[in-house]
Amino acid sequence: MRCAEPGEIEGFSRYVHEADGRAYTVYRRGPGNRPGVILLHELPGMVEQCVELGRTLSTPVDDAPGYEVHMPLFFGAPGQHGGLTDQARWLWCMRHEMNLLSLGEASPVTTWVAGLVDEVAHRTGVDRVAVIGMCLTGSLVFGLVAEPLAAVVASQPALPFGISPWHRRAVGAPKDRVEDMVANGTQVLAMRYRGDPLCPRARLEEMADALGHRLPPASPGVIQDAQLGSLRVIDVPGRKHSLLTLDLNSAALGAVQEFLQENLG
Repeated sequence: MRCAEPGEIEGFSRYVHEADGRAYTVYRRGPGNRPGVILLHELPGMVEQCVELGRTLSTPVDDAPGYEVHMPLFFGAPGQHGGLTDQARWLWCMRHEMNLLSLGEASPVTTWVAGLVDEVAHRTGVDRVAVIGMCLTGSLVFGLVAEPLAAVVASQPALPFGISPWHRRAVGAPKDRVEDMVANGTQVLAMRYRGDPLCPRARLEEMADALGHRLPPASPGVIQDAQLGSLRVIDVPGRKHSLLTLDLNSAALGAVQEFLQENLG
């Protein structure tokens, strides 16, 4: 079964990254000699809003020179918003790459992403790279260990699927991998919509616990923005899901841009 159908994206070049027996097409845009940001798309696919996010992060604005954005295509086609049938097919297709239900195990494709971090650092010539994961790929950033990895963003991390109280708390990576990632100096931003059933608050509480912190309760009706050591948690009121794309929240996007500026320059 073919998962991905690479095509052209206006304004982006593309290349194939091979690592750990896997090969995916990666779309690239942005100024040279700038830190790299790897943007991992979510379950509906590399939707137009995801591509637009890549353009936003790679475009110079005022005193922000923009980053070199790299977007791997795991399934679907660029710009495609897959329907329910497509999404079911992609989940089946990626079942060996992403741990949909496993507790305390990193997804196999995480190794490929770590290799891409190294390649992006080599391509840009800058030893600071950030990775942004969303929804299905949100949990992939937990436990990523790579020398150039300066920062990760987990936006509405939805894996493993919350079929039990244990699954709802699981962060999708072994605790020792998370500890190694932070010990390596990587800063973490995790965020969700407060009423999102696909990304339980318990998952962010567990992430805080794994790093020796306690996530305080959120105040009703206002955005929670909590800095807990190397972990920053943002909890946005609302019953939506995709903070950075389909249900774009300007405060969340602004927090990501600020976070990248702080950690990549």
